[in-house]
Parts: sequence; structure tokens; C-alpha cells
Amino acid sequence: LANWLHGTAHSKQRTLKLLAAVLFYGVGIGACYVSLYYWDTQWSLRVNTVDVVVAHRQIPPHRQITEQDIELKTIKADFAIPGVVRSPKDVIGKESLQLIEQGDQFTANKIDKMAVAGAPGQHIVEIPESWLLSVPGSLRRTDRISVWAVADAKTNPNPEREGMLREPVLRDIVVAYYKDANNNEVRDAQENENPNMRLMSTSAGRKLEVALTNEQFNILRDMHYGGYQFIVGYQ
Repeated sequence: LANWLHGTAHSKQRTLKLLAAVLFYGVGIGACYVSLYYWDTQWSLRVNTVDVVVAHRQIPPHRQITEQDIELKTIKADFAIPGVVRSPKDVIGKESLQLIEQGDQFTANKIDKMAVAGAPGQHIVEIPESWLLSVPGSLRRTDRISVWAVADAKTNPNPEREGMLREPVLRDIVVAYYKDANNNEVRDAQENENPNMRLMSTSAGRKLEVALTNEQFNILRDMHYGGYQFIVGYQ
């Protein structure tokens, strides 16, 4: 500093210019950082954002979704998953098709719009109990099932056709309802802590209603009268 005070006017001027340049660049860099911070935390939320419907709390599968279950949240557009639901009215009153965790974004495949009989030509039909050899007790509405045929030597005298066929006769069939003997829907017991584990139910299932086309129903009918019964499985 002493040397600078005793220096020439020219050197003083050069030093002042250098300090001014350093200060200018320092202020500029600081302003850039501040601008980037506010863009990331504030301004970008107003420019490149979308409103999406998310779960306000955990929603078990096969439950009617209420207004208290959801919230409308503003997020960056890049964080929105494909097919996300944008309006609460498209969710409220629908049925959850799977476990939906708190904060999950809603998509069409998580809720029941026309999940039971959505394909053209489908009908809701009850499979006669005498046709069925085995049905999982954990089966629930909107599950997708496969159906295997099993021939019994008592009803099917052809030994080459005895036993269970290797491949399902029907695949990806939607369960409309699974009911007990009193025609009440079988549901998960409220004591279940994990909604994905369906070890307990409100009652024992007896009546299976599924969505089938005429062709699919005729396949089951013809095979049953040909000496087959059916085993139902689901994923």
C-alpha cells in the first residue's frame, strides 16, 4: 500500500482499473449464481411446470379413491411421467387397481375406468361352479387370470386327453367380481397390514364372474361338455 501511495499516477490508474475489473467480474459471477438459484427454485416452477394428480396418502388396491386421497401438485414438466393424470375429476370415484404409495403420480393404468368390460363384445358372465376345479381364495376383482383345462378319466374316457393341458385355454381375462355364497363380493380383511398380501378375506369365494367374449365363453362351454374342468390362476 505504501509503495502504491508513493507510486506514479499512471501505476495508480492501472491498479484501480484492475481492481474495478476484478470487482465487476466478481459481481457478475455472483449475479449469475443468484439467478441460477432463483431459476431452479422459483422462476422455473412458474415457466416450465405442469399440474399433476398425486396420492396424498397410501391407497390400497381395489379401493374407491376419494378427494382426501389425492392432491394436485405443481412439478417440473421433466418430472411428469408419461400419461400422468392432470385433473382430479379423472381420479375421484374411480377404483385403484394396485397399491399406490404416497406421492405417486396417477396414470390411467392405476385406476379403474373401464377395467372390467372395456373391450368390444365382452360380457360379464358367471362361470358355473361345476365347471371349476380350483380357484385361488385370494382372487379379487380386476385381477387378470389365466384358465387351464384339466381332463378327468371319469368324465373323459379318452386317455390321451387325460390330465392338465400344458398351455392355458384363456389368458389375460379380467375378473369382474368374486362373490361368496350370499352374493357378496369377497374383499380383503381389514386386519391385513400389507394390502399386497391377500391372505385373509371377508368370506370364502364361491361365484366367479369374468369379462368374456362370446368366443371365449364358447371355448369353455365346449371343453366342459367334452369332459374338462378348469383351474384358475392369476399373477
